Amino acid sequence: MNPDITRERQNATFDVEKLTHILNGGPEKTKRRREIESMVFSDPDFKEEDPNFLSRSERYDQAVKKSAQMILKLREYGIADPEEIYCYKKYVVNESTSVCTRTGQSPWISIWGCSCPHCSTRPPQSRWTVSSCLPGT
Repeated sequence: MNPDITRERQNATFDVEKLTHILNGGPEKTKRRREIESMVFSDPDFKEEDPNFLSRSERYDQAVKKSAQMILKLREYGIADPEEIYCYKKYVVNESTSVCTRTGQSPWISIWGCSCPHCSTRPPQSRWTVSSCLPGT
């Protein structure tokens, strides 16, 4: 973690861990979110080449492969709760943000057409929104 962020957190006038629990919906949800985060970041299947050195089609292929791998991993880990799926997806997609934003082609949009407004204890304000998007050409 960036040393400046670590220093600022240590100098906070409030309990950072308590705020984290509030934002996540309690200590149990924080623990589970951290477990999911750890699963993604420690999984060698989600390590990828630097997209800056790949062609546009190679970046797209890499993202499609990662999205298929993500679906298999969700099944393997038995993650079925929509909030947990959202959190898992969020960490995997954040690893591929450069692919989605730089190329304008996001295989996540077609495979993960649903979006949940947030990952918290509150139910979504509305039903899941399904949308579709064609990659830019």
